[in-house]
Amino acid sequence: VRKVISVVISYCSNDEAFIQPLLSECKKFSQDIVVVSTNHFLDGEYDLNLKDLSEPCVKHLIYPWEVDKDPKYWHNHNRFLGLQAATQDYILFLDADEIPDGNLMKGFLEEGHHLSVPIVTFECYWYFREPIYQAEQTERCGAIFHRGHITEELIYHSMERWSFELTQTPYIDKARYNNQIIMHHLSWVRTKEQMLKKVNSWAHKSDKLWVSLIHQEFEYPFKGRDFVHNYKFNEVSNIFNINIHGRQETTESNTILA
Repeated sequence: VRKVISVVISYCSNDEAFIQPLLSECKKFSQDIVVVSTNHFLDGEYDLNLKDLSEPCVKHLIYPWEVDKDPKYWHNHNRFLGLQAATQDYILFLDADEIPDGNLMKGFLEEGHHLSVPIVTFECYWYFREPIYQAEQTERCGAIFHRGHITEELIYHSMERWSFELTQTPYIDKARYNNQIIMHHLSWVRTKEQMLKKVNSWAHKSDKLWVSLIHQEFEYPFKGRDFVHNYKFNEVSNIFNINIHGRQETTESNTILA
């Protein structure tokens, strides 16, 4: 099974807390992992902390950013470049903050569930602020495509990975394995600074007044609701040992305390 699926991951250093746990899980079911990054954040700032993640089974493509493209173009361009570098017919497209349970995904693939249709999307748990705050409401993230059903037009469409919904292609939506949810979306598991970086340099930056919402959110400990969807939350264990509070931020807070 590990040879029959490639993984393509869109990555920037603002997702650094997730990338090693993500690669560890992906190695449980794939030997062909392609990480794709542009050398700038999508707001034009140079990504100084971007490190080459290449290792056995992992190719890391880093390419130059251009000023005249819409942020959504870059999300899609990452996937297009990753598709060119992927070696297998089935490709799992992930963002760096979308982590599968590697053993559950391995079981799903070994049973061949993805072979019955050209496209599979996955149900996912959704998290906010810390990796222990899991929404009661599930969402979907991650998608497997058979490369014969990916066109350049679909990849670059504004609907991104979900543009296949405009076609008649059969697909499985919000797949589970043995009734267990495989995917974990940690999109909003971030410090205040990381959240601000996220909303200033992504394709959805005009959807809401993100900056003021973030400033309001971090005036208080987590209140049990998020400002993105207003979900309710359960407290769970940090299953991937995600650490968003890096050494640098700890040092700064210690200085303030001193």
